[in-house]
Amino acid sequence: MIKAEVDRIRNAMGNLCEPLHDVLTTGEQRWRKDFTDFHASDYGWYHTHTLRALAHLGLGKKNLGVWRLTGNPNRNGELWLTDGGYHLRMLHTLSKTLVPPPGANHARQAYYSNVPLRHGQPPLFGVPGVYVPPQGHDRLLGLWRIDEETGMPSIRIVRPTGTWKFGEDSETDIDFLLPRTAEELASLKFVPVDEHLPFFAETDEEEGGEDGAAGIPG
Repeated sequence: MIKAEVDRIRNAMGNLCEPLHDVLTTGEQRWRKDFTDFHASDYGWYHTHTLRALAHLGLGKKNLGVWRLTGNPNRNGELWLTDGGYHLRMLHTLSKTLVPPPGANHARQAYYSNVPLRHGQPPLFGVPGVYVPPQGHDRLLGLWRIDEETGMPSIRIVRPTGTWKFGEDSETDIDFLLPRTAEELASLKFVPVDEHLPFFAETDEEEGGEDGAAGIPG
């Protein structure tokens, strides 16, 4: 069950690999060329909002397959997408490992509350057994950051399964770095790090490092 759901998410994300990396890369290039007066140490917020706007604009001009933009960019630069089943919210982060908590917003907390893909998890109504979630209705996070030296983006796809506060361990059961191409994504295989958290890792012999798209325990 878990592997099947991971494979569905992997297949669904294929159309977004190149577009997401492309708009963030070109957005950062434009920032470094046209916004030299705004140093990131003082205007980091402006940098983030500018890249969100450029990414939203760029994605609107690209072929995303079955995916489309949703959300309201006038509402704090929302960069959301859906394929009609899966939902993806792109969130900026400065951390390579931490997942930002949902905060006190009830709608955001509900978005984070996917039913875990763990064997033996009680069903939604509390009857003992194994819960099988509806196919293709996961609510995912796309955590993006820009490398200060290279200007290249990295994007982590995370499936949250609950709420937590700053300083607490995040609750997730899928966490992987999104490769730049669909071909690279197709080469990833499902590897569980423990009984709770599945993730993707490279199929080559050097899987598991910072550059190997390995999962990070919640």
